[in-house]
Amino acid sequence: MKRKIILTALALTTAALMLSCAKKSTGVSTNESVKRYLDAWIDLQKQTQSGYLWEKTPLGSYILEKSGGDGIPTGDSDNIPFARVHLTMFDLSGNVVSSSTEFWAKRLGYYNQGNSYDPIVVRRGSGSMAPGIDEIISMMSSGQKVKLLIPGWLVADDNNYPRYASADEYYKNCTGTTSIIEIELAEGIKDLEAFQLKQITSFLSNKYGKTLSPGDSSGMHGFYYVQLKAPSDTSDLNSTSSGTVNYTGMLTTSRVFDTTIEDIAKENHIYNANSEYSPVSITWAENYKDITMGESSTPITGFQFALHKMRKGEKGVAVFTSDLGYGSVSPSGRIPQYSPLAFELEVVNVN
Repeated sequence: MKRKIILTALALTTAALMLSCAKKSTGVSTNESVKRYLDAWIDLQKQTQSGYLWEKTPLGSYILEKSGGDGIPTGDSDNIPFARVHLTMFDLSGNVVSSSTEFWAKRLGYYNQGNSYDPIVVRRGSGSMAPGIDEIISMMSSGQKVKLLIPGWLVADDNNYPRYASADEYYKNCTGTTSIIEIELAEGIKDLEAFQLKQITSFLSNKYGKTLSPGDSSGMHGFYYVQLKAPSDTSDLNSTSSGTVNYTGMLTTSRVFDTTIEDIAKENHIYNANSEYSPVSITWAENYKDITMGESSTPITGFQFALHKMRKGEKGVAVFTSDLGYGSVSPSGRIPQYSPLAFELEVVNVN
């Protein structure tokens, strides 16, 4: 697995979270015309959209629709720093612009059978999420769906601006694009590592019948390894070793996102006629961080560490948390951000 994965990324899922807010040099005047237009638009919509709730939040967004949920508010990002959500963006005419859901992917024409359409994990709080979205998530409960209108000044990237305490401060200091966003909250996540460990243990139990305790790591924090076939040669692989490896990469839902095996690619709807399906070349090293794939590609950390542990002829499955994989990055529609990953690996040959 290369750090720059071979698959094409779909840049949909987090666009709504980090729309930038530009510093203004003329006080509130930049937003005055925007607010006048928005107020007129709202007045018109109130006449034509009688089913909308028009509930105003403390920061000034408008809840248009809401349904479901268990009734327990998620709370602020200091206590619940992550959330698992679906996001769908609309323009002010009501047209869907983008969505992380399978339903809208099919209707908008970018559905891919090999992609994951599970709710995505997003980081909340300063520097990570637009204030208007963060505010509504704090008010939502697990299983709830909310459609809301967020004024442009609440769609702000906090890499440039701190969190403000009031709607007026955002109005005075930020600009952005007014958006209608539908959020489906699967759950809030208090501890990302514990959340991913639960996914890993469930995956290993369901697919391989292996039970892990929270402390059962294989030499690296967040890394777990189960041997499926003993090696034919137990000699260490070091800087003089090179060879070939077959692998199949999976999410902890068992969805396959990459493989060197043609039949597996076809079975999981990720086959590409332009790809070569054969074992990949590996060059081992004394330090796992120096292991390379192909001519000079650097695999992700969990993949490197798994190869460092393995020997000629050995087959096993390595599972690891997202910080040993792609972290907060979604390298493709097949691998959502903050995904723990699993790889079935076999050292086919060693020179």
